[in-house]
Amino acid sequence: MKKIVLLVCAVCICSSLSAQILDVDLHPDFYEPVFKLSWITDPIIIAAGIGLNISGYLLQKDAPAWDGVIRDTSEINGFDRLLVFPYSEGLDIAGTALLALSLELPIIGLLAPKEEWLTFFVMYAESVLFAQGLKETMKSMVVRYRPYMYKSNPSENDIDADDHIRSFPSGHTTLAFTGAVFASYTFWSYFPESKWRIPVLAGSMTLATSVAVLRIFSGNHFLTDVLTGAAIGALSGFGIPFLHKLNARFSRLEFTATAGGAAVTYRY
Repeated sequence: MKKIVLLVCAVCICSSLSAQILDVDLHPDFYEPVFKLSWITDPIIIAAGIGLNISGYLLQKDAPAWDGVIRDTSEINGFDRLLVFPYSEGLDIAGTALLALSLELPIIGLLAPKEEWLTFFVMYAESVLFAQGLKETMKSMVVRYRPYMYKSNPSENDIDADDHIRSFPSGHTTLAFTGAVFASYTFWSYFPESKWRIPVLAGSMTLATSVAVLRIFSGNHFLTDVLTGAAIGALSGFGIPFLHKLNARFSRLEFTATAGGAAVTYRY
């Protein structure tokens, strides 16, 4: 409960300070929505996300009992063999901490007009739900030992939880890039003229990339694991809000009947 309270306080404080720094008017007299929810699109996205999460759970496989023997690195493809590290608890914890920060990046949504807050956070929930479901399904379908299983100090906790065979793709990287890409794309969409666009993009991508690097150096993932995770996160973080931007644009189309037939107008 304390963590939840601290998180809520952090969101409120950061959003308030950011609004002052960026000089953003949170309550404009007239606001044309940048993103828009849809009774057609959103139920499909939510159903797909839930379905993927359920399939990921149902497809999970029990790992064979570990016999204590270190695996042979010749099993690893040449590309991934370039970066294979032993398990590091410190780097593992650091990666998880940076992931938490990455997932909080979308607090910038509070800078948008309050009329769009519901749309913003629904979109973010859908992005995380879809990304989580897709990576869980892939983890359950692909049995791949983590890099630390090829070293002398594997993570005993992961082995006990059967997580040592779920290396592909990287879940931390997936969610980190979901938050980073979502925050960057929506910020650019809300504030296309802001001088903070590049810093927001650079900072978000740096944070997400740091998570990916730490997952490799902590011995939890191969390079292809984090590259795939980054792709899934980018797809979800960009794709979901992009669909909602299309909804907003289509809502500006107006069809009217005329003496000669019909006319289509677009409101800017």
